[in-house]
Amino acid sequence: MLAYDRPNHTRYLSLYWMEMKDLPNSHLSFHAALASGEFCVQRSDRPFAQTPVDQAIENTVNKNMKTRGGIVGFSRNPSAVHKWMVNAHFRADVYEQCKIMTGLTDAASTVHKDSAPSRIKSSEDDVQKVLTVISHWPNPFDVEGQHTSDLMNISSGATASDCIKRDLLEASSIGNKQFLSFVDDRLKNGETSFFDKLPANKLKTFTSMAKTARFSVRGKQVAILADRAFFVRALVIAQNRSMDLKKILSFDLSPIPLSLAKPDGTLAKTAKSVLLHKLEKLGSSLVTVPENAVTIWDGMAVLQSISKPPATFADLAKTVFLTIAASLSFSTTRVDFVCDTYPDVSIKCIEHASRAGEGVLRMNVAHGNQKCPSQWKRFLAEGSNKASLVQYFVTEWSSGRYASLLQNRQVYVTVGPRCYLLTSSDGVGVSSALVSDLATDQVEADTRMLLHANHIATNRPEGSRTVVLCSPDTDVLVLCCAVAHKMPAGTRLIMKTGSGNNKRYIDIPSIASSLGERVCNALSGMHAFTGCDSTSAFVGKGKTAALALVQKSEKFADLMVQLSSAFDPSPDVLSGCEEFVYNLYGHKERSVSLCRYQLFCAKSCLAEQLPPSAGALSKHVDRAAYLHFRKI
Repeated sequence: MLAYDRPNHTRYLSLYWMEMKDLPNSHLSFHAALASGEFCVQRSDRPFAQTPVDQAIENTVNKNMKTRGGIVGFSRNPSAVHKWMVNAHFRADVYEQCKIMTGLTDAASTVHKDSAPSRIKSSEDDVQKVLTVISHWPNPFDVEGQHTSDLMNISSGATASDCIKRDLLEASSIGNKQFLSFVDDRLKNGETSFFDKLPANKLKTFTSMAKTARFSVRGKQVAILADRAFFVRALVIAQNRSMDLKKILSFDLSPIPLSLAKPDGTLAKTAKSVLLHKLEKLGSSLVTVPENAVTIWDGMAVLQSISKPPATFADLAKTVFLTIAASLSFSTTRVDFVCDTYPDVSIKCIEHASRAGEGVLRMNVAHGNQKCPSQWKRFLAEGSNKASLVQYFVTEWSSGRYASLLQNRQVYVTVGPRCYLLTSSDGVGVSSALVSDLATDQVEADTRMLLHANHIATNRPEGSRTVVLCSPDTDVLVLCCAVAHKMPAGTRLIMKTGSGNNKRYIDIPSIASSLGERVCNALSGMHAFTGCDSTSAFVGKGKTAALALVQKSEKFADLMVQLSSAFDPSPDVLSGCEEFVYNLYGHKERSVSLCRYQLFCAKSCLAEQLPPSAGALSKHVDRAAYLHFRKI
């Protein structure tokens, strides 16, 4: 009561508990009667028909003694009210005897009403409903892959976050400590008034996981005003003192580089889709694809496209399977379902945390009868949920229930670093085998999809090496263009994107031909350097200007290729990236420091409108090089 902020219950139940504890001293005879079982009344011969004493009094004496109008008319006369109360039991007895004489009392029966056939049937139906509900709950003591330290809600399968887990486990000790303090200070010693306000603990429970945190970031406005004030003061001081403003502007003058990050420290973002549309215009669109094309599905994109999940995870598994199986035909018996992996530490952790900004719902997928969460987007915001869900898909699709759907077909599914081949030769049983050629430590599905595309092209005869990659991600299109000239001969990559009336097929070879091999090789480096899921974008600078620089200059194209040469970029690469940046900002200066100075003097730019300082840019180049090296 105290732990979860129930002040009224705390006050009066504590007082009641204290009085009951003192009952042997204050009312010995009552204590003895209660100890012997005299706290209920048996009014008939029916079994299991005892009622509490207060309820028995309400149903007999209090009910029978009531008269029309009660004490209305003489309630202000204490003597009259006293007489009315003194003879109340006589009136009740007279009323009861009259009922007996007139035959208005219920016939005595030794059969309990709950023993009636209709009541038995109703109770049995209720029991079956309870069992059905419990069967949909996960077993908290037998959940594969669950950490022993996790605290799980047995009704929903949701796993408590660390703060909720701490509050739940400490609630009992917090409540006991405050209860003893309440009794000592307010009931025994009287040092504090009984009615004084009780402090609120505001402990979180599983219910708190369903609440959406809403907040606004005001740091940006404060940071900008601070920068503008500083710049103005610095300019005034520089005019009256021998102060080098160029030197001052060679630093970011803020805790974080606002040209590469938001005021809260997260990565600055740009519209990646602009690059997708730009590249799409360079190629040709297709109305249909060859019948023998093999389809590779971005697993997480399929799940994200589901706005409202089915009732249970078994239904969800069937829905997803039928979605990917729709791409199979008589001439195409293979389909690939490729998913991301979610290690505890990766370069994409910041992006995962950003996507989970509205809160996450952690849940262990234990069995098919388990209910799908209604907060589907919050469920998908947690990496461990998606990992357990894909593992469940493999387990479910490997069961005999899918044998007829898998007969003479091949479904490749990735789970973590592994890849499984599911197939059925007889339509009765399903075989599941690990595919060593497709095992990889790649984290993201976009690069793994290209690994699968290469596997398909390598294992199929020339002339039937058309691969369709289903994904809405710009990264997939960029990587497809980057490897278009490196795939086995005769390979044709097609990207399927969009939905509904906007669904379209993008022909990768036509884009690669338009760009040329040099620009294609540079495309992924340029994409990583100018901002993607794991690297910052340059605030106010989109992908189109960067692509134009790479297309115009062979030097910049070769520079972006060199980003993937090593984890630690060489001084030449750092110098080249600096040149690329100040050209991106429309200047021909010899360094980003001079570019910052010229832009500030010409336009009195704010910090986020200037290019990053040389120090910040160096770290940005390191991160982009690492990401590019890992992807290609």
